Amino acid sequence: MDNHGSTEARHDVRALVEGILNRGLTSGASDLHFEPTDRGMCVRARVDGQLVDFESIPDDLAENVVSRLKILASLLTYRVDIPQEGSFRFSPSSPGDDEAPDLRVATFPTIRGERAVVRVFRAQASLQLLDSLGLAEEQVAVLSRAVARPVGLIVLSGPAGSGKTTTLYALLRTLRDKHPQRSVITLEDPVEQRIDGVTQIQVNPHGELSYQRCMRSLLRQDPQVLLLGEVRDSQTASLAIEAALTGHLILTSVHSGYPAETIVRFHPVLQSFN
Repeated sequence: MDNHGSTEARHDVRALVEGILNRGLTSGASDLHFEPTDRGMCVRARVDGQLVDFESIPDDLAENVVSRLKILASLLTYRVDIPQEGSFRFSPSSPGDDEAPDLRVATFPTIRGERAVVRVFRAQASLQLLDSLGLAEEQVAVLSRAVARPVGLIVLSGPAGSGKTTTLYALLRTLRDKHPQRSVITLEDPVEQRIDGVTQIQVNPHGELSYQRCMRSLLRQDPQVLLLGEVRDSQTASLAIEAALTGHLILTSVHSGYPAETIVRFHPVLQSFN
């Protein structure tokens, strides 16, 4: 009887997680936050850059829900004391969804239990070029001129879900289509979309294949354009500026609430070059 009950509970959690993921994809969410609280678990979805309440999970199921996400992402279910990251490909049940998106799971221990965030990486065929992003014509023209330059530093800033990565990929496609003679290499964590004609490298910021190590080696690989998925520390910022000053075009992004924050974060690094 106990075995039957535990099997039934596992099936319930499996169906619950699958249902939440399906509804998240249908709603166009870019991220799903599974946040433990004193009363259970709150699931919130980031849609158009804003977090909205999505689902409430009873306290007795919260731990099992995170465990199910960890199983799907090939993470260690028995390690609840350390952050973990993994990914899996999820097949939506909606008949209109032909592409199985990649879902990235990141867990983190808190005083109320493990918190998990699922990020959705979709194949966005309709958002492949700059003029498909909904930008003003003047903005498209400015960005097109910027990527046509042989050297420089292009930094896209904004909060989570604001479209920084989507815009970076659109810039890469512009480079590939309009400037095919240029050597383009990316360093990403993770590689979210594959682009033919571009050398893409997935770095591990906490392992041996870090941004810093890759940058120092790649500058000897004769690249003309380098994309850094995101500048997260002063070391990476310093390497990006150094590469831009030594004859490369650098594309990158910075997580910030306002453009002025980006200038403040780069200012100490820029001062060191004076």
